[in-house]
Amino acid sequence: MLISSRGASGSRVSSASLATLALAASEIAFASRSDYEPRREATSVDAVGDDPAAKRVQVARAEDASPTRIEWLLGAALLNTPAYVGSDRRVWKPRPLWSVRYGRFALTGPRAGVGRSFAEDSPSVAGASAALYETDRVKLALGLRLDSGRKSGDDPLLAGLPDLNRRALYSLNTRYVANDNWSLNASVSGDVRSTETGMTFSTGVAHRTRLAPRWLWSSSINATLADRHYLSRFHGVASVPPGSTLTVFEPRAGLRDIGVNTTVRYQFNRSWVGFGALGSTRLLGDAARSPLTTIKQQSSLMIGFAYNHGSTTVGE
Repeated sequence: MLISSRGASGSRVSSASLATLALAASEIAFASRSDYEPRREATSVDAVGDDPAAKRVQVARAEDASPTRIEWLLGAALLNTPAYVGSDRRVWKPRPLWSVRYGRFALTGPRAGVGRSFAEDSPSVAGASAALYETDRVKLALGLRLDSGRKSGDDPLLAGLPDLNRRALYSLNTRYVANDNWSLNASVSGDVRSTETGMTFSTGVAHRTRLAPRWLWSSSINATLADRHYLSRFHGVASVPPGSTLTVFEPRAGLRDIGVNTTVRYQFNRSWVGFGALGSTRLLGDAARSPLTTIKQQSSLMIGFAYNHGSTTVGE
């Protein structure tokens, strides 16, 4: 039952209305105190307390949730690699590093993935790519790129052999993220226009760990299988050129190689990354037995730096 009172003007005011007015007056008086802070909703940054590093992680993740934006990478690297797969002659190659990404679509130059910021955990696919499916654990991407081909002038042993023109290759790449350190990778690749130039299947396991706030170390071990067409293209000899010491060789499908790679990256600041990478690959099966193979153990070295725009890192 509402109890009412009558004012001088004869109007009726309910006790509930009086209570509401009194509550509002008390809140106004409380807000006038110098130590008052407006109430706000708790955020994920608040949940980490006073830990500066943890707050940077939360801020970085919050920024990642912003609307789709263009991200790009630009850098340079110096490589030391065999003249071709199986060669014992080594060459130094300066290489630009570049990549542009918008949402699920990307265009990435060869080897540019190593220059990405620490927070990047999507599969690095050379060429044009599109993310088909992506969760915290599973990532699936489709890629399209040109291979490097091979010229008869790349090495004296190749003299007289036909040049291998560059091909447009498709690739289907998947990654399973087991936890913050371990992941499994697999990919299948082939010629867009023909099955007569071969297909490959690669799989491996990767590990990464933060050595210090600005240092990241990653390593991987991978194995590659190839069909008969692929091995014939790169490791076979269909006919012997005049004056060559080569012999006719027709390889069969099988395990092509097993490789180990390790990379150390240093995050200078939010955008700049420096890195060094070493790789060692052991040719196996008919790829190792090919007369074009003069050394079975292949190694590579790469050092460089890159500038990341738009990507987020927790290594600041």
